[in-house]
Amino acid sequence: MTRSNIINTALCGILSAALLLGGCSSVTGAAANSADTSTQINAPSQNSADASNGTVSTEGLTPGTPVEYESVTASDPAAVEAVDAETLSAVITGGFSITGDAASTVTVSGNTYTITAAGEYTLTGALNGNIIVDAPEDAEVTIVLSDTSITCADAAPICVLSADKVTVKAQNGTYNVITDNRSAAAASSDDTSEEKTPATGAGAITAYTDLTVSGKGTLVVTGNYNNGIHTTKDLKVKNLTLKVTAADNALKGKDSVTVEGAQIVAVALGGDGIKTDNSDISSKEVQRGTVTITDATVNIYSAGDGISAAYDVVIDGDTSLNISTGTYSEYCSDKSLESSGIKADNSVTVNNGIIYINSTKDAVHANSDVQLENGSYGTGIVNINGGSLVINASDDGIHADTTLNVAGGYIDIKTSREGLEGITVNISGGYSYVYAKDDGINASSGNDRTVTPAINVTGGYVQVTTPSGDTDGIDSNGNYVQTGGYVTVFGGSVMGMNAGSIDADGQIMVSGGSVIAFGGICEVPSGSSVNGYTSSGTSFAAGDYTLADSDGNVILQVTVPSNTSSMWVASELLVSGKDYTFSCNGSTVLSWTQTDGQAGDAVAGGFGGFGGFGGQGGFGGKQGGRDGQGNFGGRDGQGNFGGSDGTQEGQGDFPTDGSFPGSGDRGNFGGRGGRGGFGNGQQPGSDGTQPGFGGEQPGFGSEQPGFPGDGSFPGDGSFPGSEDGDTV
Repeated sequence: MTRSNIINTALCGILSAALLLGGCSSVTGAAANSADTSTQINAPSQNSADASNGTVSTEGLTPGTPVEYESVTASDPAAVEAVDAETLSAVITGGFSITGDAASTVTVSGNTYTITAAGEYTLTGALNGNIIVDAPEDAEVTIVLSDTSITCADAAPICVLSADKVTVKAQNGTYNVITDNRSAAAASSDDTSEEKTPATGAGAITAYTDLTVSGKGTLVVTGNYNNGIHTTKDLKVKNLTLKVTAADNALKGKDSVTVEGAQIVAVALGGDGIKTDNSDISSKEVQRGTVTITDATVNIYSAGDGISAAYDVVIDGDTSLNISTGTYSEYCSDKSLESSGIKADNSVTVNNGIIYINSTKDAVHANSDVQLENGSYGTGIVNINGGSLVINASDDGIHADTTLNVAGGYIDIKTSREGLEGITVNISGGYSYVYAKDDGINASSGNDRTVTPAINVTGGYVQVTTPSGDTDGIDSNGNYVQTGGYVTVFGGSVMGMNAGSIDADGQIMVSGGSVIAFGGICEVPSGSSVNGYTSSGTSFAAGDYTLADSDGNVILQVTVPSNTSSMWVASELLVSGKDYTFSCNGSTVLSWTQTDGQAGDAVAGGFGGFGGFGGQGGFGGKQGGRDGQGNFGGRDGQGNFGGSDGTQEGQGDFPTDGSFPGSGDRGNFGGRGGRGGFGNGQQPGSDGTQPGFGGEQPGFGSEQPGFPGDGSFPGDGSFPGSEDGDTV
């Protein structure tokens, strides 16, 4: 069974299990959240996911426009596998021959055939030898493979030393095999040699010119020496059915790799599936280093990265891309390797296509800490504009060193350490389902300490699930700002405070759209936010929930996948003065009258102040001395320590009235301890008040001997706040 079929089979099981979720009876305590991210969810009613091509319409997700939400079921598009060219194998017999208008210009030395002029050359039959192209620098050469087998044990089977452009074409309806049987290159050899010889050619097909591999036939390439297909310039692969198996990289074009309309299986036993090296700008002002895949079906199995680009990666058109790296690759023998699915030193852009990634590191990653050969540093940007991504990642699902933009498409991160990550995460459209073992969506400072992290949601649908523990559903080291869209969060620490459903080091501001968050409560919206409601400590059983107003209008719908505790909601659709009910299968769980701002329980934001160290306790006077002869001070009752003759007083060391440091009265430890409450339910503000869990919590007790009573610590029961227990 292929890996994508395993994923689909597992998904069917998850969806079946979701249908068996029971009713909404009350639950004692909170259970850990499930890793099931495939349950029924909610999205704007005018949007729909088209599972047939993996694209998602985001029309209608206009920021700030009130919409009603209806239930939608997450559904991964079917993975489309590339045809394995070896399954089309045919026996190649007959003597080797080269025909064509320019065939007479071919020179032969033993089993080596050298093409020296421009033209088209058709190769047929089996050759235990090699083909060399050594033509003028302005020559365009086409090599047509027509039921051809070329095997070589001492040089690259096909090596282009000189020409302008060279095309290797698999003729329609034919089966062709190129096998490099040289002993594996030493790791130090790799493919960096500037020596242009067939013996040192890095790939089974090697070119020191621009190279196109195309046709409507079938081609199987095996590179036992190093790479499969390798060029020091631009590599294009078009239309044909191709399988490449290589000791190192399967497909490598140092300047660029472009794949169009092909069926490719790329197996990289020790390196990357598709790779570029150079990131400078050509003499024609073209930026080098980009990998582009359009209208192709590609399976990549790699020990290293699936796609590694020195500049950009762009996925577009009717593309199906399946990547398995490291231990996910059935061909990888080194189980310790950590490798990404798609990695670029500048940016990654997905415009369309169906992409399945199983990676032992980040599934998608863009760098900003690599200095490019064009003199700049990478932008570190990931753009998801459309298409579908289904991800299993041992590290991050989608990671941008700087900015992650999700403008459309369908994202299903089934497992990850952190799901969506960047310094700035912008979500303006599409459907994103995220399961993460740490933070579902994380905005952190990363490599650039000059930029304040932020998560901005202006549209789309987002569902985040994390397990209980020291985790956050959404974690921003700056602000969380939402002006549109619909966000649902399940999970995070059930304790709240520093970890929970949504945690922001700055503020949570919701001025449009809707958000509902289950799990521990860290913060709730503040500032110029829409209305909302908070229920802290309430248990919610798994089930289907609706939020409706007193007129029966359903505002939001959400399916809670597993038992959880605590919830807050904020929505542009909640109107002050109206009555609302939050129900599960018709049974009311919560009800309230909406007030301005965030109604409901007093919630996290800091504990109130404890009773202070107060009172006037002290050590009494009459510290006796012996005789004033240099031992302890004389008997004056003032508590001074004498000098060597009994006359030196300890002025300023201890109070001379015998008290330490008060007047000798009993001291209170914090007076009565104030009320010691956990705040007043207000959001932190300029007055220093902190919201808390509310209510008549005792201080540290009264009538305790204390210190000091001279004003160093307040003696009125407040430390450090007022009698109500508010911190300052």
